[in-house]
Amino acid sequence: MSNHGGSYLLNQVLKMMDNYHMLEKLDSGHRQKLIKDIVKMAYHEYDCNAGEILEGIGKRYQICYMCLSQKDLGDDEICADCM
Repeated sequence: MSNHGGSYLLNQVLKMMDNYHMLEKLDSGHRQKLIKDIVKMAYHEYDCNAGEILEGIGKRYQICYMCLSQKDLGDDEICADCM
């Protein structure tokens, strides 16, 4: 069972960081690594859900919540390879 509260908390933190323009100040590679590291840590250590963490943010920065790669995403926020 997923830690939905933790997932949504991290989603809100990432959205706040985005609203304060903290994420866009990072180059694409560092931003990708930061977001990917947050999702991996939350998934492996706190049983959080990647889709909930990246909801809205994944689409903005083109990060697939299934494979965590930076690709063009469809409306469901996953890349064509993961569909």
